[in-house]
Amino acid sequence: MKKVLRPRGLFMKHANYSIENTIAMKAGYHNLLQQNDFKDLEIVRSLQSHSCHIYMICSRPKILFRKSSLHFGRDYYRVGYDYIKNGKEYSEEYDFPNTLGFSNYKLNEACNRIHIMDEKGKILTDGKSSLLYVSSIPEYKEILDLKILYIGQAFGENGQRLAAERLSSHSTLQQIYADFMDNNLNEEIWLILWEFAPYLISMLGSIGIDAIHDFDESVEQYKKVNNTPIPLDQQITVIEAALIKYFSPQYNIEYKSTFPASSHSSYQICYQLDFNNIAFELDTKSIYTRLYSDTIKPKFFHLRNFFLHSGTDRKNMFNIGDIFNL
Repeated sequence: MKKVLRPRGLFMKHANYSIENTIAMKAGYHNLLQQNDFKDLEIVRSLQSHSCHIYMICSRPKILFRKSSLHFGRDYYRVGYDYIKNGKEYSEEYDFPNTLGFSNYKLNEACNRIHIMDEKGKILTDGKSSLLYVSSIPEYKEILDLKILYIGQAFGENGQRLAAERLSSHSTLQQIYADFMDNNLNEEIWLILWEFAPYLISMLGSIGIDAIHDFDESVEQYKKVNNTPIPLDQQITVIEAALIKYFSPQYNIEYKSTFPASSHSSYQICYQLDFNNIAFELDTKSIYTRLYSDTIKPKFFHLRNFFLHSGTDRKNMFNIGDIFNL
């Protein structure tokens, strides 16, 4: 899929071609889960039907059931929750009509999982406290915001390895559990697995003006860009690097200060095809959480582009000052 923008009256001084291009990576399927979910065969089968090569390791406060507030009566039932955020304790209670015949419950020792039963002891529903909390609250609350601690990829030979397989026994994940949780007892770790797909954004400037190559050459270059697939391993590396550069997670080291760079062979095709920018977009409304880091404020939607030719006289197709030569 491609998007072509033709702004009237705009030109790009010192553009390489009259048509400049950006390769953008858009998030598609994504799943929010915890490490013990990899023991659930149904979840694993679902993940295996998608090409999730990017993962995020995140944290947010534990949300636990408050046992003293749990009540299942004939007409209504009540669910209470406790959590600690920034050292302050919070308690919430929610009442709901008991239309499903909830009668009793069984709570695990950690108070983070519940089985709700009818009067005969048949389990009608069960779930994690944090997930049931989402269905309890009338509107979004910042307690659900996820802080990104680490971003990684799983590829393997010919792209066969997926993030779910790597995370099931991942040394970095175990290290983060050990290090982070020792100092953040009231937090818990969450994982987001991502599938991304590339698309092309092209911008047409004024034909032949201040472009190194003429219009016919620009058209040929555009055809080459549009018809040359980017290898999957380079797609994965470039989105991993872009996300790390943008969020600057606590436990990542590589790419924080070195992306983008023409010296990186792992996404060299972006320079070989003379892309002007690399970009990404992701949206987490469907998993009802905002993402943030120490440098990025919480948002549902994140969009960012990275100019590939800093330090040169090449003009940035998304910089209005470059476009108008300001």
